[in-house]
Amino acid sequence: MASAEVLTVLAEIAVALAGFTGIVVAFRQQGNHEFLPHEYVRLQYMLVAACALLFFALLPFLPHYLGLSHPSAWGVSSGMMCVGLLALAFAGHLQTRRDPVLSKSRWTFSYITGSIAFSVCALANTLGLLSAPGPGLYVACLGWLLFFSASIFVRLILAAAASRTVEKSGSDRENAAQQGTAVDQPQRHPIDP
Repeated sequence: MASAEVLTVLAEIAVALAGFTGIVVAFRQQGNHEFLPHEYVRLQYMLVAACALLFFALLPFLPHYLGLSHPSAWGVSSGMMCVGLLALAFAGHLQTRRDPVLSKSRWTFSYITGSIAFSVCALANTLGLLSAPGPGLYVACLGWLLFFSASIFVRLILAAAASRTVEKSGSDRENAAQQGTAVDQPQRHPIDP
């Protein structure tokens, strides 16, 4: 299996992304912020996508070591990935129907359409529509899961940092109002003219 190194690296990245969900939670708890319902859903999807990436990155090893031929191993793995991505898209659709914030989000639309598009790629790889089943389309589907979970991580981290910045600037304004000074104007040293 020539692509074993790529699959192993993707599995290691998936473990790291799953671990980063703890970092996201720690950032939120540090500022004593609760997750909004749509942020909690995104956190769930980050963890689910990272775990799916780990599972599907290691999956091709099983049929290979069970003695299936190279194309058969990729075909079986791609078929399972097709079903998994469709399940993720369906779960995302059900979640958005329950949450009005998520139903209007471009993030949700891209997640569902991307999952469906890459499940079609996995199906094409399973059926050998473009060529014999191989690692190319399979790794592209893994790349989608990686991109998706990493983008959620970045979005949640930036949202936590932005909320802390807004909270800090709000407390600076409150302190300035209590002291009778303006926050937007620079403080001058008594020696400065």
